[in-house]
Amino acid sequence: MMPSRRAETQTRWRLLLLALLVICLPLTMGVGRCGLSGAGFFSDKPAPDMRGTWSVDYDDSLEVEIDIGGAAAATQTLSSEGGTIQFMVDNQPVELVLDCTKDWIVCPSEVWAPEVEFDQPNFATKPHQVQMTVTETECSDPRMPDEQAGECSSNPDDNRPCDVEICDPENVQDVEHSTIASISDPDPLNPDPGSKPAYTVGIALSGGFALPTANCVLAAASYADADIVYDGTYDPDEPTMDATELTSGLVTIDLFGACFWATEVDAQLRAALLSARVRLRTGFTAVKQ
Repeated sequence: MMPSRRAETQTRWRLLLLALLVICLPLTMGVGRCGLSGAGFFSDKPAPDMRGTWSVDYDDSLEVEIDIGGAAAATQTLSSEGGTIQFMVDNQPVELVLDCTKDWIVCPSEVWAPEVEFDQPNFATKPHQVQMTVTETECSDPRMPDEQAGECSSNPDDNRPCDVEICDPENVQDVEHSTIASISDPDPLNPDPGSKPAYTVGIALSGGFALPTANCVLAAASYADADIVYDGTYDPDEPTMDATELTSGLVTIDLFGACFWATEVDAQLRAALLSARVRLRTGFTAVKQ
């Protein structure tokens, strides 16, 4: 027997919620706004109406955190276009080159278009469930690099590995996806009628994509969260809250691999850098049009 369309839809929403929680919780290293938002996904309590077109504005700075072997190695704030970070690992100098103007490096301020659409398809019964359309960079035909063509090197001191897929520029494409978002339960959980409880929204932006250079990076996960500003007051029986702004927003992207490393290092340090995590964060606000 084929599953019903309703059953398929419910299954899809559950999988999307799982994706949101899987992405949010490890990145926030705890519950945080994103995790709290995900926990409210199946709530039937009233929530602000986010439906409509929103204009997004990003901060002009980029916070970079680098972990090597699970330990913090460096933290620095750069311009929104990136920059260079120099630090020491095992008494060896290491340099991270992060250039957000490059097509193959996706920085937080490039995750969304200047305008995004939010929808709440089950607003009458599940108003905390939100959908957003985003554009993601994908590779239509990834391939292994050719060492003879100079695309990689088997030399352990060369940070162009031959065992990581690459993508030719002509195969890089922007693809639109409908991604999941979730509004938290009200804070406090049982607000008085006529009050203005606090709400946050968490958005699962991506679960992984390859970046197209010979020194490839995988984005393990990315998400955004923000506080919701709204008109109106809480009514347990009527939808009386209209979202107008997102404030104190934060977009986070986690990257793994060797793509950024410009320093020539020995084999042992190179292995550590291949497993390094680079976390990129930038703030944002949004206004409903």
